[in-house]
Amino acid sequence: MIQTKTYKIDGVNDAELGIKRKSKLEFKLTYDNKKEIRALIAIIPGLGEDGDSYYRQKLAQSIARDLDAAVVTTNYFAVRSNPPAAKFSIDEIDELILRTVAQSINRPIPDDVELTKMGSDEIWEYLNSYLYNFIGMQKVTGKLKLNFKLPFHLTLAPPNDEYQNFGLMASLDVVNATLYAQSNPPFKVANLNGGGLPKFM
Repeated sequence: MIQTKTYKIDGVNDAELGIKRKSKLEFKLTYDNKKEIRALIAIIPGLGEDGDSYYRQKLAQSIARDLDAAVVTTNYFAVRSNPPAAKFSIDEIDELILRTVAQSINRPIPDDVELTKMGSDEIWEYLNSYLYNFIGMQKVTGKLKLNFKLPFHLTLAPPNDEYQNFGLMASLDVVNATLYAQSNPPFKVANLNGGGLPKFM
């Protein structure tokens, strides 16, 4: 029978940037409890359909059903870097770009407006009411070209105070989830020339 167990373990801190991790490393282990497991397969989700948790779960179940394998699917560090999980925010560089563009169309953003402290919904509300409506009126009156588009820059912030660091933390999460599953198998392991799953290298 296909089983799926969810684990939340301590992940590694970002030693490169000296940042203490706030989130747990979460992963799922899928296997057939009636089989002797001969292999451990890791699914590493990307930005396509395999980023969808339902699709990943069905894929893991299919592999576990058809092969003598257990499957690790890791919600690695910053895996939810796209909407709707990730939220828009404005950092200092984003704010500088937006203020410069607004100034260039004679609609300066007031100094007392703190863009970096706005939440995701508040950002869109402000841009719509303060800039987009203004731009629409400027186009109607001929002060801006009809094909004018407002260039601005936003940051997508993953949940749980995570961030992008060129995949280093994500890679370590996949390795650590696999090593944990290998060291703590909840299933019967096939005897492969001395027993145990092949060592992860």
